Amino acid sequence: MFRRLTDFSYQRTLVQAIGFYLVYLIVGIVVAAMLGALSGPLTGNAGFEGGLLIGTIFAIVACPVLSFAILYKKGLLRHIGFVLVALLSVAGAAAGGLLLGLIFVAFLTTRRAVQSPEPVEVGPTFA
Repeated sequence: MFRRLTDFSYQRTLVQAIGFYLVYLIVGIVVAAMLGALSGPLTGNAGFEGGLLIGTIFAIVACPVLSFAILYKKGLLRHIGFVLVALLSVAGAAAGGLLLGLIFVAFLTTRRAVQSPEPVEVGPTFA
């Protein structure tokens, strides 16, 4: 369930995608909380609203970065449907933070990578 979490080219099962979602949700919350704690004294907005703003901005940036990293590693950047799902992760993150945005990211991890062509062996070159 929690194997190969940083291998974005790996095709996950439903259970593995749920594990991916949970781990990245927890890590994302911890990172956003640290960013909020660090930015509070710098901006003077150390309240709940300031932390919520930092968390939302982090989610809006992190979800498409993860989505497009997965699409790049799987060779799916030319597939318009998957690019739209990656863009939906931005809308999901804007509406519901990491809770909603990472659902689209986890979905993309279940898709099969494009098969790369077999390398062609070339004979010796003549000088």
